[in-house]
Amino acid sequence: MRKDRTLGIVLPTLFFLVGAYLLYQSTSRSEWYLDLYLIAGATISAMGLLTASWTIQRHLSIKRMEHHAGRLHQVEPR
Repeated sequence: MRKDRTLGIVLPTLFFLVGAYLLYQSTSRSEWYLDLYLIAGATISAMGLLTASWTIQRHLSIKRMEHHAGRLHQVEPR
């Protein structure tokens, strides 16, 4: 379960950095085509937020499952 743990850390970070770079490039200049950079940067930043929330939710569900499985092993037979 923990093999792809780094993917959950790298993917949101990558999306945030690319989105921030595109947003920075769209605000530093004022050419007409940089509106596409603004839209792309905002979209990629939103994807970073969604990926980060997915990663956190996945981490918490794994913790709950591990806690539940640990409790099952502690039950003594009658």
